[in-house]
Amino acid sequence: MLTIMLLIVLGIVIGFLFRKTASLFTVSNFISAFSVYLLLFFMGISTAVKKELFENFKIIGAQSILLCIVGILGSIVALIPVGFYLKRHRSYLWSYLELKSNENSDEANEDFIPEQSPNLSVSNYIPEKKERLITKDMFYPIICFVLGFFFSIYFLPEKQDWMDKMVTWSLYILIFFTGIGIGRQNAFELIKKYHVFVILIPLIAMFGSMLFSLLISLVSKTLNPVNSLAIASGMGYYSISAIITGQNLGEIVGVTALFTNLLRELLTMLFAPLMVKMFGPLAPIGSGGATAMDTTLPFIKKSSGNEYAIIGFISGVILTILVPVVTSVFH
Repeated sequence: MLTIMLLIVLGIVIGFLFRKTASLFTVSNFISAFSVYLLLFFMGISTAVKKELFENFKIIGAQSILLCIVGILGSIVALIPVGFYLKRHRSYLWSYLELKSNENSDEANEDFIPEQSPNLSVSNYIPEKKERLITKDMFYPIICFVLGFFFSIYFLPEKQDWMDKMVTWSLYILIFFTGIGIGRQNAFELIKKYHVFVILIPLIAMFGSMLFSLLISLVSKTLNPVNSLAIASGMGYYSISAIITGQNLGEIVGVTALFTNLLRELLTMLFAPLMVKMFGPLAPIGSGGATAMDTTLPFIKKSSGNEYAIIGFISGVILTILVPVVTSVFH
């Protein structure tokens, strides 16, 4: 855990110091994306030598679906009181955001683009993307994992000494360059400008997800409480959570974390409008977890509005920092 913390802090410092060097972040983004797929490829290789995976594949699938739904529900329910508070005390947060109210017309809301506002220092923070229900990017993680899985079956029937080393070093590379990306976004400046209250939103979302997962594990005969907490702490960050839980708790738990958090991201994309209608505008932010800073952000913006897109982005950045640290606690 200490190594992970040092690497992400080092990356954030470097990213902040060289935040105006565009080429650094071009390279950083490429290496981060590549290391994610490399991680999952090696994870597939390592997992294939585990006979328990084949024997418990149905159980793994069922547990992944259950923990995903429970984790999402926990985050959403925990944020409901926060949503009510913000609704009754809009000036507490919105005055700092300096954004238009969602109560304005849809046309006015569409015309307002946060990153183009001269009053907001959020250029390079929130990219404009068109939301699509399912993209080919959603399949790349599974494809990489499956490729590694079958590569191991046909060419590496027994576990090799270098497997764990490759997974570990790929993880370290990913965490370091993820830190660089976060450093450029300068989360501390965002929090200072938009009020420290926004820190509570990701913390509450993670707490709710872990609490509900713990409760379901206590009443279930098949779920281990420690494993459930570790998986729930992933908050949609499937690559990091899968590798760390796999190293600390075994490959089977790692695979469950992978499927659980991938599904969490997909369900947020598919049901963000329904979540807002049923539970309020903070719901998809809690459901998206760490992915609220990138892949699920367009869905949050479309469903909840521009105001909540800023909150979702900050929440995603904070969770991206927290997930590797919190997940590493469970052994």
